Amino acid sequence: MKRGDVYSFTSGPDRHRHIVISNPATSSDEVVVVNLTSQKPGSDPTCVLDARDYEWVGVIFYLMARLEKNDELDSWVVYGKIKKERRMRPELMDRITAGFGISLDSPQACMDKLKVLGGKLP
Repeated sequence: MKRGDVYSFTSGPDRHRHIVISNPATSSDEVVVVNLTSQKPGSDPTCVLDARDYEWVGVIFYLMARLEKNDELDSWVVYGKIKKERRMRPELMDRITAGFGISLDSPQACMDKLKVLGGKLP
């Protein structure tokens, strides 16, 4: 997986779209992943996506950002645990990544990883 890839789980309760926002340094390295969720009262307003941005609308849920092993994500695609969705445009990825540095909810470990990988944080 690489920056801009979007995936969803093929079964289970998690129906969010997950977005890889960093490129791995190596194939087995970790990548930073955020998810797109429905906007609700109290949602983080840092990065709102509408129909002009992507086929799924909602907000980026920075609080639930996490580090995932890239080779594990790749194997999940092969074994059908997750399915790849339409990639996000580079300019939208820049907006999502910049929001990571703005949101008060962003986990520190993910921010540190983005800085190491040269992510575009403000």
